[in-house]
Amino acid sequence: MTDDLSHRLVELERELADVRAQLEEISAPEPVSSRRNLLRVATAAAVGAAGAGITSRSAAAAPGGPAILGQHNVADAVTSFENNAAFTNISGPGPIVMQLSSPGGHLQFVGAPGDTVLGTYPTGTLAYNASSGLELWQINGTSPGTSPTLLARPGTAGALTLLLEPIRVYDSRPGAEPDLPNDGRIDTGQVRTIGLLDSGAEGFLENIDGVMMNLTVTDTLGYGFLTVFSAGISVTPNVSSINWFDNGMTVANHVVSAVDLALLKVACGGGGSTHFIIDVIGVYG
Repeated sequence: MTDDLSHRLVELERELADVRAQLEEISAPEPVSSRRNLLRVATAAAVGAAGAGITSRSAAAAPGGPAILGQHNVADAVTSFENNAAFTNISGPGPIVMQLSSPGGHLQFVGAPGDTVLGTYPTGTLAYNASSGLELWQINGTSPGTSPTLLARPGTAGALTLLLEPIRVYDSRPGAEPDLPNDGRIDTGQVRTIGLLDSGAEGFLENIDGVMMNLTVTDTLGYGFLTVFSAGISVTPNVSSINWFDNGMTVANHVVSAVDLALLKVACGGGGSTHFIIDVIGVYG
């Protein structure tokens, strides 16, 4: 295809977009029988016949023309919005440049093929990278790299919600809290599944991805450790979340763990046994 033909295709697409906008105006106040509207219809037919044989792309709005709602709009240049309204309320937010409103409230970012490397973007750009996820560019740089802040990607835990106050969801000591599961001491070799919702605690739902907690061991015997991990894992990870080394100790530690349907597991190792308590501080997801 020659350059002249390519240029002509672009011109025809813009002319078609103009004609569509004019046809929409026809359906309003003026009767179709008016001379001006008849000329518009004739022009639309002529341009449509000329362009139908050589273009199959979606309509592209002409520069300065309106975007067509409910249709796929194609542009050959960057589309930008600028709001020059007076900033009258210095104590409130500035003028809103663009507002999206729909019953579902959805805004979708779709990456094109080959988007694993997006290139360099100016500060303030919100970009979708098919390899890493949604990025906010704080400073100029090349993606993937250290410059963008990663907002979300598949497999991430989501936003952290700090609870208004910590919630005790588990206490192994019998009678410590009548409404909590009281399963007694945990011994070396045991793995206990904890339902974060079993206590009836409010403030988070089943679909959380992770939990931030205080884990406390108390009335310890011997020495040992506890490992906290997601209930979706069958094999206990070779790590410790909290340790003790003598009888009668009370030790607390800050722990963050993935969960599966608001379930986590606690495993005991090292030779000893202990009571333990879980206080949730925040949840992810």
